[in-house]
Amino acid sequence: MSVAKMLDMTGKVVIITGGGRGVGRSQGRPDQFVQFARRRLGPKVRGNAVTAGLIVTEQSHLHYGEDAGIAAVSRTIPLQRMAIPTDIGHACLYLASPLSSYVNGTSIVVHGGGETPAVYEAPNTQPEMH
Repeated sequence: MSVAKMLDMTGKVVIITGGGRGVGRSQGRPDQFVQFARRRLGPKVRGNAVTAGLIVTEQSHLHYGEDAGIAAVSRTIPLQRMAIPTDIGHACLYLASPLSSYVNGTSIVVHGGGETPAVYEAPNTQPEMH
């Protein structure tokens, strides 16, 4: 679709991206689209992203192991649990609703406070304070 046709459209675009450990350069493309939408499609179209942390699903055991593995990973998150799909859905609903009418060109991070850096989990190790 051409930019000219996009400029005639109205609406909201919400992109869901991942933000856990190991997310690298592939993250740039969704961010670039959000910035394009912010600059070129506004005010008719708002573009935002939801950056999701670790999510527990019916397939999680394939990556983390059974309940004990999922619980161990959950302990590394400040809220002590992994997200469920509904957590991400709620953020998307907010961005698609009139409640977010002044939110444009940004990402809402839904990760329960993030993952604890490995240095904090190493025994007898504290990061140096400068």
